[in-house]
Amino acid sequence: MRPKSIVNFEIAALLAVLVSIVNTWLSWDKMMAVQQAKLAAQGQAKMIGMASSLGIGFAVIIVLIWLLLIWLISRKGSPAAKWIYAVLAVIFLILGVYGLTKGPVYGTVQFVLAIVQDLLSLAALWFLFRPTSAAWFAEGRTVDPTDL
Repeated sequence: MRPKSIVNFEIAALLAVLVSIVNTWLSWDKMMAVQQAKLAAQGQAKMIGMASSLGIGFAVIIVLIWLLLIWLISRKGSPAAKWIYAVLAVIFLILGVYGLTKGPVYGTVQFVLAIVQDLLSLAALWFLFRPTSAAWFAEGRTVDPTDL
C-alpha cells in the first residue's frame, strides 16, 4: 500500500501539471507573439508559421514526460524516476523563480498561476523526500512484464 506521502506527492505533482497546462493555455497567444517577433527580428520569417506547431509539440512532450515520471514514482516506486523528477523539478523551479523576478509579463492571472505551480512543485518535492517515501522506494519493487 502506498504511503500517504506518496499519495500527497501524486496529488501535488498532478495539480502542478494541471496548473501549468492552464497557465500555458491562458498565455499562449502572448508567448507566440513574442516568439514570432523574435523570429522576425532575426530574419527567420519562414519559421514564424512553424513556431506555434513546434511550441505545441514541445509542450505536449514536456507534459507527457512529467506524467510518466509521476506514474513511475507514485505507482511503481522507481528510485531512478524519483531522482530524474527531482532534478528536473529543481531546474524548472529555478527557471520559474527567475521568471517571477520579471513580474507579470503575460498578465496577473498567469503570474499568480506560476506562483501556485511553483508552490505545488515544492510541495511535491517535499512529499517525495519524506521518511515514509524513502521506505516506499526501498521496498525493492520490480516491474512485472505483464503489468506494462
